[in-house]
Amino acid sequence: FFFKQKTAYEMLRSLVGSEMCIRDSLYTFLDEKRKAFPRFYFVSVADLLDILSNGNNPPKINKHMPKIFQAIDTLELIEAAGDRPTAKGCLLYTSDAADDLLCVDLGGRGIIQKK
Repeated sequence: FFFKQKTAYEMLRSLVGSEMCIRDSLYTFLDEKRKAFPRFYFVSVADLLDILSNGNNPPKINKHMPKIFQAIDTLELIEAAGDRPTAKGCLLYTSDAADDLLCVDLGGRGIIQKK
């Protein structure tokens, strides 16, 4: 028996088709995550992949906070032995007029004291 070998062009077409299928599946997955948490619509695909892949490591996600939440620069995390870190407070971007205030009201969600 003689087996027909695929030409480089046929192999390339097959690989491109596979890549398109993988990309479509990835975008479907990311779209589901964005529908579950709409603030992810403000983040690029690369940043969203970084956030999702480091979901169990909050300090690595901290660099993405300004992209997800307006006016939040970083979260201050408290690490407890054996537990996941929890947010203690956050560093806010503020206007010059608000710089003189000692705290910032988050519109019913609580008040964050400035340091």
